[in-house]
Amino acid sequence: MGEHKKHLCPCGSGKHLRACCGRPSSNAKLELEETAWRLSKEGKHREACEVFERRVALSPDNPMIWNDLGNEYAAAGEMDKALAALKRAHEVFPAYPLPLYNLGKYTLDRCAELQQAGSSAKARLHDLAAEAIGYFKQSLERDPDNAACHQNLAIAYALTDDADKARAHTMEALRLDPSLKQPLRQLAENTRN
Repeated sequence: MGEHKKHLCPCGSGKHLRACCGRPSSNAKLELEETAWRLSKEGKHREACEVFERRVALSPDNPMIWNDLGNEYAAAGEMDKALAALKRAHEVFPAYPLPLYNLGKYTLDRCAELQQAGSSAKARLHDLAAEAIGYFKQSLERDPDNAACHQNLAIAYALTDDADKARAHTMEALRLDPSLKQPLRQLAENTRN
């Protein structure tokens, strides 16, 4: 980025930061977040991404905003951008478990898409499941009581034909959150076979 452009106001006016908004207040940041969430709830995901992009420019070291941007990109169907934003969230603050969980979840979603498409690329499916497992395991190192993470890890292990680990994480997910009983019952039955 050129020397001239790095001092432009992130509001998009094209003016220099000091001549326009100056240093954005916490209120300005909060307003951007509220606008992005409102747009997201209205199903306007691309517009919400644009607002989150402006918000992340104001706080590039905030992993929560990068995580939110990643989730919004995913909702807008821009998976490559979603994964990049989530990886950036992890780089900014490696101890934050949520971006790792989301990276695992979206990688696991890609596995499901391959299965639904009837893909015969068993090796690709296995590789994606293994990648998701890595993200979920890292997330659990930081937040071991995340039942949804255990649930998704069980699914990923089932995809790699590791029935023992799939069962173990299914049981842990159920221990942490008994309301998961119904969705996990089918997985447990599938891993017995």
